[in-house]
Amino acid sequence: MALFKIVTPEATTNLGANPSLETNTTKWSAVGSGASIARNNTQARFGRYSLAVTTGTSALGGAYYYTAGAGISVGTSTSYTVSVYIYNPSDDARLAIWNNSSVELGNLQVLASAQWKRVEKTITTGTSSSIHVRVTNDNSGVSQVLYVDAIQVEQKTAAGTYCDGDQEGCSWSGVEHGSTSLREAFGPGGAIKTFADLHASLTDLDFTGMGMPPVIVNQQPFAKLPGSVYEDTQVRGRVANLVALAKGASTLNNLHQVRQALLNAVKLDRISNPAPFRLYYTAPTNPVYADFLYEGGLEEGDRMGFAETLGLRLFAPDPYWYEDRQQVAVIDYTSAPNWNRIIRRKDGTWAFPTGTGANDFVRAIAISPSGIIYFGGPFTDFAGVSNSKRIVTLVNDVITAVGAGIDNGNVQDIAVGPDETAYIVGTFTAVDNGTSANRAVSYTTAGGYALMGTGLNGTARAVTVGIDGVVYVVGGGDRR
Repeated sequence: MALFKIVTPEATTNLGANPSLETNTTKWSAVGSGASIARNNTQARFGRYSLAVTTGTSALGGAYYYTAGAGISVGTSTSYTVSVYIYNPSDDARLAIWNNSSVELGNLQVLASAQWKRVEKTITTGTSSSIHVRVTNDNSGVSQVLYVDAIQVEQKTAAGTYCDGDQEGCSWSGVEHGSTSLREAFGPGGAIKTFADLHASLTDLDFTGMGMPPVIVNQQPFAKLPGSVYEDTQVRGRVANLVALAKGASTLNNLHQVRQALLNAVKLDRISNPAPFRLYYTAPTNPVYADFLYEGGLEEGDRMGFAETLGLRLFAPDPYWYEDRQQVAVIDYTSAPNWNRIIRRKDGTWAFPTGTGANDFVRAIAISPSGIIYFGGPFTDFAGVSNSKRIVTLVNDVITAVGAGIDNGNVQDIAVGPDETAYIVGTFTAVDNGTSANRAVSYTTAGGYALMGTGLNGTARAVTVGIDGVVYVVGGGDRR
């Protein structure tokens, strides 16, 4: 049951000012020999910036949040929870809370991880009236670069969802990114609880609907031929069921209290503006979450004594589970890469697919059912590959010649049939080092090039394959 957690509305105050470095590094400073800090826009968990910390070579070298002598004011003998997102890909790190007399109140080892990870530590202040937070190397004296974002200090025994004035339902108490932040109890976000936390007698939780969301295959039937044409697959909203056993301690009223606690967590109007509730699944390395709407199941059913099996019907309009590790970077609004007649967009970057491009125009491109990409044109060299004359393929970032290439002229168009046969047309009259080809040929990996009929007596400008497998060629010729 602890694998599932639910966000329940709860007010909070983030006592940290400037928790996500959006405008400056105020309140932060480096500590230790060779340590340094800087705002960074290549990694961030919230907003556009994080703090890049070079830990230096001192043991426990890294960064302070609120330097000694200017700590966060806290109540004495009170519990506080510090939470922060850390991205430390190269070595272990350490989160520690100190008072301003340089006494450590608590610490937590943060294992190396090549992704953002939220960690939290709860301390009791004792006689301390102020605290500060340190994110450092793990007492090793080994210099590393790590990133810190979204620090939160709450007067609670467990961390709630992250709050600063830029987050939905939160507000700055003063200057943006320079003051504490507040979240009211009737907005989104709040405490992250297990279902057992809602009431000690809610047990034996089961959840179905975590796998593939439902899909609809859109297709267009042929008018007369058997079968149909596949158009696309549409992903629909996720349907799920949550089943729990509610037990009253000794009275029917106890059972109603269990049911009421669950109802308050999932009902649509639990906050000021109707909204879905957020459900976390914590078994992966990082929690994943989805937002669900309550559809039914708490109408009250059969009871056995002071126990009732509750079956909640849930619906998620957005069918996807999201991992709690968002990474953002500055977006390039413009880009000016060098390219030779061919370029592609992959992983957010424009670049060559491979090699140095073609030495002349690329006029045709086609993709086979298995994903082979064909390029054709008047070029006589593509990325320096032998026999890459006028036609090549691209598979797994590797350029390959199609046979010995097209001997002369130009490739104007390419089409690929459902059986992987490529149809190539243009102005050429010979292929594969001397094989006659009157402007229209087919190609298979098993059989090589083959003339399409007797070819054309003029330029073939376009080719396509119909849904019935018939090949159509058009151009300037008047016979074949």
